[in-house]
Amino acid sequence: MTTVSNIQAMTPQCYQQQSHVLAGRLKSLMTTQDAIELHKCVEQANELFCINVAEGWKLLRETRLHVLLRNLAMSRSTYGDPTFCSSVLSFLADIVDYASGLHKRVEDPVVDQLLAWGDRLWGRLFAVLDDIAGSNRHHPCIGDSLAELTLAYHNLYYERERLPNLIMSHYGSLVMYAWMYRLGSGKENRALHIFDNLLTSATAAECSAFCQSFIDNRAR
Repeated sequence: MTTVSNIQAMTPQCYQQQSHVLAGRLKSLMTTQDAIELHKCVEQANELFCINVAEGWKLLRETRLHVLLRNLAMSRSTYGDPTFCSSVLSFLADIVDYASGLHKRVEDPVVDQLLAWGDRLWGRLFAVLDDIAGSNRHHPCIGDSLAELTLAYHNLYYERERLPNLIMSHYGSLVMYAWMYRLGSGKENRALHIFDNLLTSATAAECSAFCQSFIDNRAR
C-alpha cells in the first residue's frame, strides 16, 4: 500500500511512474463505474499531487488528470455521492490553485484548458446547486469544496485578467451561493471578496440584472 511517507521518499522517476499508474487506473475505473474504488483512486491521486505539486503539474500534460477530473465534474452521477463529489472538486481546486500562482506571462496549455472549461463547469454546478445544498446539510465537505474551487478559479481569473461577466456566466451565482451559506468562507469571508471583484468589472445595469436573476432563481 502506498502511504504518505512512501510517497515523500519517492525518487522523481518513481513519482512519475506512480502518477501515470494512478491516472491509468482512474481512467479505467471511470469506465467500470466502481464507485468505491473510483473514490479511493481520486483521493490517492490528489494526495500524490499535493506531495509534490510542482512535479505533479508538469506531469498533467502526460497524465491528463485534470481532464479526467473535469469529466467527472461534468458527470451528473458524480453529484449522487457528496463525499466523492467533494473529493473531485477539491482535487480540481488544488490544480487550479497551483495554476493561479503561475505568472500571467507564463504560457501553458493546461492553464488555457482550465480557463476554457470555466463556463461549462459553472453551468453544470449551477444545474445541480439544489443537490449540493441538500447534501451540504449532512456533508458540509461538499460546500467547502465548492468554495475552494470558486476561490481557486477567482485567483486564476484575476491573475490572467479573465474575470467572468456577471450575466454571461453562472460563476457569480455560485460565488453568491457560497457567500450566503458561508461555505468555506471562514473569518476572511473570501467569497464576498471574490464577488466584490466581479462587481468592479460589471456595469450598473449588469449588476442590477444579476441581482434580479439571482432572486428569481432562488424563489423557484
